[in-house]
Amino acid sequence: MPRTAQPMDPDREDRLIAAATAAFTESGYEEASLNRIITQAGWAKGSFYHYFPNKQRLHDHVVLTMRERLGTVVEVPDLDELTPEAFWPAMTGLAASLIRAATERPEIRLFGRMFHHPPAARGPQGQLTRLRNDVSGWIRRAVDRGRHLGMVRDDLPEALLTELALSIVTVLDQGALSAQAPPGYRPEYAARILQDALGTPRPVTGHDSPP
Repeated sequence: MPRTAQPMDPDREDRLIAAATAAFTESGYEEASLNRIITQAGWAKGSFYHYFPNKQRLHDHVVLTMRERLGTVVEVPDLDELTPEAFWPAMTGLAASLIRAATERPEIRLFGRMFHHPPAARGPQGQLTRLRNDVSGWIRRAVDRGRHLGMVRDDLPEALLTELALSIVTVLDQGALSAQAPPGYRPEYAARILQDALGTPRPVTGHDSPP
């Protein structure tokens, strides 16, 4: 009978996750070298195969582990509980917790780069693809909830608003994760840009009219 794998040492697991995340981000899932990941993590091949039968299982482990860690530090608002007054402050709070997590925990910043790297996914059934779909679904529900509360504009189709929100969030998140992120980058910037683009339009007054 095969041996039951013992729990991984947390430090060794962190090294493996860091090496795998970097490889999947730099080379994509298909091109990432499993042997290189194992070597850079300081693991022996026998130890690796004791826990993971292949690169696919490692990839899923990385995503599921990082998703669990994100869940402990990111404050995702309950959309059904939001009131009109709380909607945009809740979006600011979500942005704040994401930026704080990426700033304080290097592995989350690295995973964020992997999340946004298209070739890093492992096919339609991979855990990274599922995570991306879940994030897109949450943003769609947030737009719908905002429209219901009167805090998101209703003069554009919901599908267009969702695509706009996804595009803005993606660009802002990639900017916050990059080495070129401006010092003192604040979540209010992201929330304000989203609110300016998606929020209920201001009434047109004579001051807004062109000369």
